[in-house]
Amino acid sequence: PTSEEVIVAPLNTDGNLFGGSDAAVLSALASECARLTDLGMTVTLMSSFPEDDRWILDMERMIDRPVDYFCGYASLDETLARIAGASLVVGERLHASILAAAMRTPFAAVAYRPKTLDFVRSIGAEHLAVTTGELDALSTVVDAVLSDPAAVGRAIDHGVTPLVEAQRAHANDIAESLGHPVVGV
Repeated sequence: PTSEEVIVAPLNTDGNLFGGSDAAVLSALASECARLTDLGMTVTLMSSFPEDDRWILDMERMIDRPVDYFCGYASLDETLARIAGASLVVGERLHASILAAAMRTPFAAVAYRPKTLDFVRSIGAEHLAVTTGELDALSTVVDAVLSDPAAVGRAIDHGVTPLVEAQRAHANDIAESLGHPVVGV
């Protein structure tokens, strides 16, 4: 990480989440953002899709402290650069946690459905997730990540690298079967 920036990526599930309350998640995320701001972190709310923007406006009002906003869906390159440079990504939006893992950036996944838990399990990072039904544990996970982000980044790399290598090998196999070997991937 190159900054003390925490990127937070919320979403509105229309009530289709563990615990059943988007309002409770919004409140918990806003409280966590306020706490991190009070600790001296720069908090950036990242919109992954246009439908997240309204949710972020609601969060900004609840946080009542200076936070930044980033339109993540406007530029993939800029989004990846911002995520790669962040100290932490708190992602309710699964895309944010996946991109953080791809960039080896420490993250705390806020699991709203089983797919988020499946993802963190796939890279051996169950300890980096809380469900939207157990939001009291969010600060504990965030603090654990921030206490040793380098170790968390190494653990993420350890979980992600074998999957990347397997995908590359599979892509090469497919390309070779089509007579087009992949070079430099």
